[in-house]
Amino acid sequence: MKKINIYLFIIISCFITFSSCKKKSELVKSEVSADEKLRFSSVISNTLDFNTLQSKINIKLNAGSTSQSVSGTIKIIRNEKLQISIAPIFGIELAKIEISNDSIKIVDRINKRYLVESISEYREALPVDIRFETIQSLLLNNIFIPGKEQLSEKDFSSFSWRTESDGQVFGKVKNQKLFNLDFALNRDNELTRTSVSTNKGENNLDWKYSQFQPFNGIYFPYKSEINYSDKKNKCDIVIGYSKIELDNNINLNFNIPSSYKKIDFADIFKSLTK
Repeated sequence: MKKINIYLFIIISCFITFSSCKKKSELVKSEVSADEKLRFSSVISNTLDFNTLQSKINIKLNAGSTSQSVSGTIKIIRNEKLQISIAPIFGIELAKIEISNDSIKIVDRINKRYLVESISEYREALPVDIRFETIQSLLLNNIFIPGKEQLSEKDFSSFSWRTESDGQVFGKVKNQKLFNLDFALNRDNELTRTSVSTNKGENNLDWKYSQFQPFNGIYFPYKSEINYSDKKNKCDIVIGYSKIELDNNINLNFNIPSSYKKIDFADIFKSLTK
């Protein structure tokens, strides 16, 4: 279970590293069709409308020699904060992760340790404008542009588009400086894939969505497959959602016992490389 907590930290780090980064790219010169505009309009309207969200989740992890499955709960206050609680044994919480607009918190109740990091520290260390909304979009199957809270039909021109013979549509966000950001839509105008990669392919995050089902007036994917790789690490995660509830009163308390040891991400990576 200790390894589970470590790899959860890695995945959260991946989200942060990739969040709201921009890459300069060559634009493919192609004729924009009215059909692509209609399909873009369709996919941005297929967005879950909520103030609060709560769902049971099942997480399957494969990283190196580790293969584990755990269950828990995700809670989100839209555009403000999210918590993931890992509680696989009779509802007893083993770990909790909280991400907000300004901080990251992790508590590991097995090893009695915790992490609290300011988002501003990452802004100083990386050429990255970290946004909570980007992480939220990845989790909830939203197409996005770094730095924008919500898209409209006017944002169609911010992408370069191409349509394949099988009906799939691919959109790339224009004018990115550090990363490629690509989206794939299927014939039903569902967002089936979000891909983020560095210029030289050193870091890659591939997020696939499937098992779309009607929910609250849209088609929501109840399964996400996440593949992350860099020069040293490779990690595959599957997230399954169930019993999604919207706009209920939710409790996002985050208690850290005074006896717990404070750590940082450097400690996490040291534990990983032992």
